[in-house]
Amino acid sequence: MKSIFITGAGSGMGFATAELFLEKGWRVAGVDRNVAALRDLETRAGGRLFVRELDVTDVEDFRAAMTEFGTLSDGKLDILFNNAGIGGQFGPFEALTHGEIMALVNVNFVGVLNGIHVGIPLLKQAENPLCISTASSVVTFGQAGAAVYSATKKGVKGLTEALSVEFEAWGGRCAAIIPGMTDTPLVPGAVREAGAARGMMAPSVIAETVWKAYHADDLHYYLPPTLQDEERVTANDPVAARQFHLDRGSYRAFIKAGDEVRA
Repeated sequence: MKSIFITGAGSGMGFATAELFLEKGWRVAGVDRNVAALRDLETRAGGRLFVRELDVTDVEDFRAAMTEFGTLSDGKLDILFNNAGIGGQFGPFEALTHGEIMALVNVNFVGVLNGIHVGIPLLKQAENPLCISTASSVVTFGQAGAAVYSATKKGVKGLTEALSVEFEAWGGRCAAIIPGMTDTPLVPGAVREAGAARGMMAPSVIAETVWKAYHADDLHYYLPPTLQDEERVTANDPVAARQFHLDRGSYRAFIKAGDEVRA
């Protein structure tokens, strides 16, 4: 039986991915700081869902969770889905506390480092394994009002690219999902309003992309694909890309979101 380990599985994209892979007959590890929703899913999973509370910033607890799941998955892992993330610390960079900054860095980037580092031994035991991580559309151009969030997601993308080369040595694969606005609890009110005007993706789109990625060999999965065009503009003319973001003014929604949180 094939297996997938999903961080941030308690809601949104992670939960949708857990549901899909259970439907496909896989063994699923769903970990999160809040596992209440997963407990409900566990009752109808036929013994194929491993649920555990986990803070991805705690590397030793992460290692223990991975080891526990390994005893159920024949010591191997077909997919590691690094999906856990936070994004609530919006607003001008100068308005963020040091604690808020480090929380973003530790969950969104260090958590991914932890997961991959402890997951490699199990991935190496599987045939054609995949390590896939959730980045964000902000990798095409850093989002004002979400500067640290942007930096962490660009870090995930860069890490994916580097490891995709390293993993070739033992038959592993790395990929990143680069989604636009997705309808999850992570999105604050002001940003949700701005995103709704342009359309928001359902979490199921991300789940289906993870499934697709396992059966393909792409490095980045842009959702929608036009995000790749935006990234090309940034690479070719970053000054023009900056002006585009100034003119579009979407950053105002992120500034407003920060104000709402601090009100």
